[in-house]
Amino acid sequence: MTFRVARLTGTITPIAGASRADRLTSAVAGQRGTTVQLFVLTLGVIISALGLAVLVRPAAMLGLIDNIFDSRWLYLVALIRFLVGAGLIAAAPAVAFTPVVAVLGWLFALGGLLLVTIPAPTVRRITAWFIGLPLWQTRLWTLLAMVLGLFFIYAAIGP
Repeated sequence: MTFRVARLTGTITPIAGASRADRLTSAVAGQRGTTVQLFVLTLGVIISALGLAVLVRPAAMLGLIDNIFDSRWLYLVALIRFLVGAGLIAAAPAVAFTPVVAVLGWLFALGGLLLVTIPAPTVRRITAWFIGLPLWQTRLWTLLAMVLGLFFIYAAIGP
């Protein structure tokens, strides 16, 4: 290909002598790359913000998690996890750390599928176990989620 794409800026600089078809391909590839990078960046910000919310007010957020996983909202959560996983798989080639982002995408998608296939009483037991963790362990899991979100932000912006 005879083009250069600036990351997250959307600017596309064709190399001198490129044909019209190459310039059009360059524009499409640059737009797709920017869009999926923005998706990964937004996902990282959301995960980090939710992690920070649980870190600051664990009781309120854990109550919300208990309500979500004990109702029909579970299917919406499963769908969102599956779609986020599919988005990460699609975005992996356009961001830094491609293999890691792709594996995390597959894990998200698999987690979404498993949420639908695991029986409801088992999901409730897992949720009760997580909510029953001591506060320091809950905060440790929260810090891990924040690191994951920061990783997605870093992968989207690039080293």
